[in-house]
Amino acid sequence: MWAIKCDSGRLILEDKDNCLGIVIRIHSNYYYVDYNNETWECMLRSKLKKEGTEPKVGDKVLIDEFKIVTKDDVISIHSAVITSILTRNNELDKPNVANIDQAIIVTSTYSPDFNPLLLDKFIVLSESNNINPIICINKSDKIDEDLREFIEKTYRNIGYEIVYTSAKENQGLDDLKNVLSNKISVLTGVSGSGKSSLINAINPELSLQVAEVSKNLGTGRHTTRHVSLQKVFFNNQKALIADTPGFSFIELNNIQSKELAWNFREFTPFIPECALSDCLHWQEPDCNVKRNINTETSRYNNYLNLLIEVLGFEKINNARSSKKESQVKISQRADGKNIRVVKIGSQAREDSRRTVKQELSEIGKRTSIDDMEED
Repeated sequence: MWAIKCDSGRLILEDKDNCLGIVIRIHSNYYYVDYNNETWECMLRSKLKKEGTEPKVGDKVLIDEFKIVTKDDVISIHSAVITSILTRNNELDKPNVANIDQAIIVTSTYSPDFNPLLLDKFIVLSESNNINPIICINKSDKIDEDLREFIEKTYRNIGYEIVYTSAKENQGLDDLKNVLSNKISVLTGVSGSGKSSLINAINPELSLQVAEVSKNLGTGRHTTRHVSLQKVFFNNQKALIADTPGFSFIELNNIQSKELAWNFREFTPFIPECALSDCLHWQEPDCNVKRNINTETSRYNNYLNLLIEVLGFEKINNARSSKKESQVKISQRADGKNIRVVKIGSQAREDSRRTVKQELSEIGKRTSIDDMEED
């Protein structure tokens, strides 16, 4: 396909054909694609629309039908059409991104305080989506040696890469740049941990709004509302960073209880030798995992807390399925074929998100998540 360049009445044709780009932002029906270090405003080919195919931020796409519009010798619009979406390596729903190489899990040492349970929860979410988790300890200019020792012993010793940074003091930024180079990364973590501040420190030109930490709650206000990939250049390298909407409530509702342990690296060598194939490594006899790990650590304690949360989701989902089954009946058509019909007077609909949270809260009261210190 030829690219069309309109310049003060002149028509210049450039030979281009299905070029590979990456979706970096979506707004309404427009998809902004990074190709050859330029951003192209793209529409979706009608065939893809009819198929119900919709790109995500991070998707690798083929673009065609290039148009370059200039005014007074200045390019004002790069436009093209997305003709195909390549197969995704991975994808997330929250945030709504695809093809992420690594998750930079940003946590802080204070305001908000370091929370091992939340860190392990983000690690599980990353591992379960085949995304490499990297731990970024921000605000580390005030870290005490006991906390550093705990982090090193608990996480680096089992293979996790750790970067210590301080956006405020410009510390550790070169280490973070090296981690980000030539990768598509998602920055995640609790609000107020300094995700946007870190991106600003790496490249001030991005001018992202910085969260103001709430003095009352100790968590930052959600300053990033739309997912986008920010292009960052340093040391002749390019990185694509997804600065995602901050969130403090993260759900494990898509993870099965019997699969949870596979997201704890120190457990995985021992899982196949458990006596029970569906062992949850909790109260079961002859558990090979419990025989080979230290069950008096915060990691194992956090595993149990996350397991209870996952079991809670399973209980709710099972109850919801049973409720739906009770709200339908089998009826027979004139041709003898059975059909499912909603019973008269019943309301077959999903439980609200609020109801689910309330039920999970009741389940959570049965266990303590406060004691997370290493024994």
